[in-house]
Amino acid sequence: FLQGTFGSEFSELLDVDTMNDRLKVTGAERHRQSQFPDEAFGLIFDLSVFVDVESKQREAWDWVADAHGLRRFDFAGRPASHVRDMMAERLILHVFKWTSDIKEARKLAFDHHELLVGLLSEESEPRDPSVLKWLDAVFKQKIPCAIVSVFDRRTVRRLLERLSIDVTQVTIIAAEAELESRSERFLMACMELRRPPEQSIVFCNCVESIIAAHNITAKAVAVVGDSTAHQLSGADLLLPPSGFDELTIYGLRRLFADQGEGFMNLKKKRSEDDDRGPKPVTQATLEPPERDV
Repeated sequence: FLQGTFGSEFSELLDVDTMNDRLKVTGAERHRQSQFPDEAFGLIFDLSVFVDVESKQREAWDWVADAHGLRRFDFAGRPASHVRDMMAERLILHVFKWTSDIKEARKLAFDHHELLVGLLSEESEPRDPSVLKWLDAVFKQKIPCAIVSVFDRRTVRRLLERLSIDVTQVTIIAAEAELESRSERFLMACMELRRPPEQSIVFCNCVESIIAAHNITAKAVAVVGDSTAHQLSGADLLLPPSGFDELTIYGLRRLFADQGEGFMNLKKKRSEDDDRGPKPVTQATLEPPERDV
């Protein structure tokens, strides 16, 4: 179904193995990345890493229910993906079951969108303010970055500007792409960044995104907060709620140490506990970075 939206090239590249092969660097670019290894991987951020999207969405749904005399939906115990990922019309029709009329569902979805945009407009700083300084360092190192969201591009762009994130330095994968799953959005981000999925890192804060990242052979860095460290134990690296000020670019590079010369000509010795689950950020930054960030 993606071929009609993105063309035959992306439809073919949606196969993970094919993307890893097609986007692998060779020749002069490979030599450049051996000299500047930080540029060899791509960073993909779920928008919820920067703002508490889920709570805003739930608040907006409650407002819609109250305004139209509908029963509030009880989100307790429901998977977070019910709120963050599913299209609004499908939520209304099949989860909330507020109506069976698609036209009415679209009207309610529009009301929700308007309310949500208003709630997000109140956000003026990221959940972890230290991420701004960290992103500045990433941009200076010329590491390609993408931000994925189920919202429309205009809403995401305005939100990022209010958060003081330089939108000229990031690629936005938004609702206009019409991609329903996390894996599809992450793959689209890899293609836009021109980085193989296996050389990409997904920053997220939920189990679903960790699974989606690993399904496309990417690494997953999970921020504890919305979910506990235990719930996020499948991630390759865990960050505390305000952990970006502890993270270095070199720490991210160590996630790929096992790929050796096949990745970016790095020969790093793996620690004894590399295969024992997620590593706290303090273990990922034991040695000083080769390039100060």
